[in-house]
Amino acid sequence: MVVHDLEKILLEELHYAESPGFLREERIRWPSRRSIPDVDAALFVGKNPLAYFSRLSELDPEKIRQLHKNVWSQSKVPLLFVTLPHEIRVYNAYESPIASRDEDFDTPSRLLQSLAGLNDSLTAQRRIREKLVANHYERIYLETGAFWDTVEGQKVDHQTRADHRLVKDMGTMRERLVGRGLSNAVTYTLLGRSIFVRYLEDRGVLTPKWIEQMTNGRATSYRRLFAHTLSDRGFVYQSNPIKGNKPVTLGHQYESLVVLLERATPNSPRWVSPLMIRRITTNETENQVGAEMLKAVLSDEQLPFHNDLV
Repeated sequence: MVVHDLEKILLEELHYAESPGFLREERIRWPSRRSIPDVDAALFVGKNPLAYFSRLSELDPEKIRQLHKNVWSQSKVPLLFVTLPHEIRVYNAYESPIASRDEDFDTPSRLLQSLAGLNDSLTAQRRIREKLVANHYERIYLETGAFWDTVEGQKVDHQTRADHRLVKDMGTMRERLVGRGLSNAVTYTLLGRSIFVRYLEDRGVLTPKWIEQMTNGRATSYRRLFAHTLSDRGFVYQSNPIKGNKPVTLGHQYESLVVLLERATPNSPRWVSPLMIRRITTNETENQVGAEMLKAVLSDEQLPFHNDLV
């Protein structure tokens, strides 16, 4: 059967199409305002999406795996309907994606229903009623929440959702870091920084082009952990409690040594002239760097005011 015709039968048999919360393509109210490729429609109850629908013109296991991963990563939608030529699949979108291609993707916990051999309309209607209607996938069960009390609904476990997985993995990583001697403060800062970096990367802010520009062409990825040109990549991440100011300070720390110039007239503004500016690396403090800079200036006999300083 043609994919569009098969999807139409699916939506009619389960009464999704007549729901005011059933939205197609550009009308979908995407959580976080980010669309997911290959998702053509969605079923909402209020602001909460219950199911995504995808039409694929051919069976492409890799595309389906990536689609499921993208939906799972959103942590919002429990059900994913995939319509193929002569086949309908219902995936548990809360189930974690596979870690490698060697794993079986279509396990019972992930692939909830598979309706194959849908070669004509009558067969499609009969199979949908036998497999989906009989297992309470109809609109009324989803919108009232009764579906989650059924045997089929109990297979969708919130604990495998992406956000729950993240919290669990963060806890595991915290235990490992603390076990290797890091303090709680350093551990939480490191984990928070890691999440922030991944957020910037995911939003397209931290890109290879940006890194290349910032390093003057010496690097294109922050993942080069052992790069000699970027042996120190520490940066400041500090909350700002002052109301009305930007919430965080983000960047590298620098120490500057300046000389206060004399006023040309009593009413002239005061100016400073920088003598030395140096970045503070992660294994230094501002006091250490400041003392080294001051020592270097005091020992520089080429300065015109060297004798006045000593």
